[in-house]
Amino acid sequence: MTKHLKLVKNPEQGTSDTPETTSDLINPDDFKTITLKISLLNSTTKTEIRDGKRIYGVDAVRIEKDKRQEDLSIVLAEFGERSLTLEVPSHVCSSGHNLVITIVTEGANPNITFAASAKVESTEKLPTGRERIYMNLTQYDDRVWNSLLNIYSRRQEEILKFFKAVKDY
Repeated sequence: MTKHLKLVKNPEQGTSDTPETTSDLINPDDFKTITLKISLLNSTTKTEIRDGKRIYGVDAVRIEKDKRQEDLSIVLAEFGERSLTLEVPSHVCSSGHNLVITIVTEGANPNITFAASAKVESTEKLPTGRERIYMNLTQYDDRVWNSLLNIYSRRQEEILKFFKAVKDY
């Protein structure tokens, strides 16, 4: 439910308007976090990053916490029309590798599980020691992809609407 700020005349200052209440300006639902749980399987090297672990070999023959204690998270940096840009731990993949990406939303309504095959177009080393990978999606369900894009599109609209309301306040 969205509430609007109601302005009333301030009799002490003539024609200036003051808010009747400021609690109506902010909707707490606008600040609920949508998190993504992303896993990445490199079909070329048979390695995987999942749940903060590197997994080596088919059927998880060897699973270990990375001894370097690096950040093993996978971060979605950018959506493209049919592509993704991710920030990943180093030594996950190279240009030309085939990947299987799984993205699960948490906190969205409804939550979505998106799975896709992708081909790495390029990688870029970051100053943090991590890498940014650019990939084109090759096989995926268009409906689920569009649902994922819509979650972020709606979220962006909510943020812009909030900033406009604050600015107009």
